[in-house]
Amino acid sequence: LETLSLQARRMPLQFRVGQYNVLAGYLGNNTEPWFLYGVDMSDERREQILKLHSQRRPDGTIVNAGWPAYVNGLLSEEEQAEVERINREHFSWDLRKHRLLSTIRNMD
Repeated sequence: LETLSLQARRMPLQFRVGQYNVLAGYLGNNTEPWFLYGVDMSDERREQILKLHSQRRPDGTIVNAGWPAYVNGLLSEEEQAEVERINREHFSWDLRKHRLLSTIRNMD
């Protein structure tokens, strides 16, 4: 240990720090109301969707549980299909994990 300590003092240690925002699997879905990429979304319409997403009954249970319950009546079937397509092509963990590894490997 002492020898290692002496070597460390003679040779400065270098390292790099990187940051990459990785969404948790359950949050990293384009079907979450804070994403919905692929839809031309006005602030008003997003506000309505967020309200429906968080709406609760008096007993605390969620009124519009799960996709697409909280967008029904606010997004057309075509818009819902586009959100789902983008989710499959860009948010799927099977695809994201390779991009993440590539980004980490190329940080240096």
